[in-house]
Amino acid sequence: MNAKKMYLSVFLGVLLLSSCKTARDMVSENDICGEWNVVEIQGEPVRAQSNPFIGFDTKKGRVYGYSGCNRIMGSLDLSRDNKIELGHMASTLMACPDMELEGKLIEVLSTVKNVKRAGKNKIALYASDKEPVMLLSKRFSVVPLSELEGEWNIVKVYGDTLSTDLEVRPGVKFDIADGRISGNSGCNRITGELRSDETVENSISFHGVAATRMMCPDMETEKNILSALNNVRTYGILENGNLVFFTAGGAAVLELKRNK
Repeated sequence: MNAKKMYLSVFLGVLLLSSCKTARDMVSENDICGEWNVVEIQGEPVRAQSNPFIGFDTKKGRVYGYSGCNRIMGSLDLSRDNKIELGHMASTLMACPDMELEGKLIEVLSTVKNVKRAGKNKIALYASDKEPVMLLSKRFSVVPLSELEGEWNIVKVYGDTLSTDLEVRPGVKFDIADGRISGNSGCNRITGELRSDETVENSISFHGVAATRMMCPDMETEKNILSALNNVRTYGILENGNLVFFTAGGAAVLELKRNK
């Protein structure tokens, strides 16, 4: 092989590798659509227990989320390949003890211009073509409502892990066909109606939730479970397989593990 052919082969090889890498990094509207946990901001891990997240609604062209203190919202433009523009960023005005994370999150979002894949169930946001300014991981997956059928143990309520020493393990059974729920709050039996809005992919809500009236040493857990159930509007499946319920604002209020 003469030098000219060798250089051409090397050039084509580099070009092919570059093209493959670019194709792997490309994201579509379907790839980015949904809610994402904020894992890193400017290379620094986010360790906040408030669990900030960002949601991309590609159909309505909007971005929304939770900064760790306030709800955030803005416009979303994905009209060009791998280009993303977040505009008119705003937030609610609640004051919190630590506003630093919120300020940093909103400031960085306003600089974002590109989005790329960053591994399984992860995407990275860029202000330029260099280092990412934010790393996001998929918050949950959506499955058909029918896959919720059966019995689930409640493991978290409003972010707090329930003790494994409870005499009666709180849990819920979903009867999708009949549109009913039943279960145990850790003290009393609970029943209610299950509804879903067909226009929302992961819609779920509970109505007429009632409990028997037995008194128990720990009524606080029951109170929190009933409150959480009444606030549920959507659901998702976490990476660990657990079921999570969210409020209308996207806050996780209940986490359940399938009873095998």
